[in-house]
Amino acid sequence: MQTHEVTSRFQFSPLHTLRNTEGDGLRGIEQLLGGTKRLIDSETQTIGTDEESISGLESELRRVKEQLENAEIHITYLLERVGTYRRKWLEDYYRAENLERCMPDSVVVPNLGQIPEGAASPAFCPELFSLEEEGSELRASL
Repeated sequence: MQTHEVTSRFQFSPLHTLRNTEGDGLRGIEQLLGGTKRLIDSETQTIGTDEESISGLESELRRVKEQLENAEIHITYLLERVGTYRRKWLEDYYRAENLERCMPDSVVVPNLGQIPEGAASPAFCPELFSLEEEGSELRASL
């Protein structure tokens, strides 16, 4: 003959702690069921919290994507500016190189340190630079 051992565990909630002041037993059961409902609600809230955290992560991801797009736009803008100023620099560099090769030795171009701050541009104030022809040479005088 075989014998089987079965162990069962039960946990009872004491009804006397759930009874109201009048001692109504049904009220205690309702409170017990209400506790179960609260447990289910708290699990639902946990699910809601998970949804909120997922929603929070999605909004954070959208915000990061927007920042990335803005950074890409800004980088594109800066690259265009670098290209523009590089072209201007190259133009000025080659213009200066051509001037050095083609300009007569007698022409004196002042250094930037010699030009007073706020001085008028020669293009707007031609009397600052007057060209005088002396023989076959052109001379710029200040």
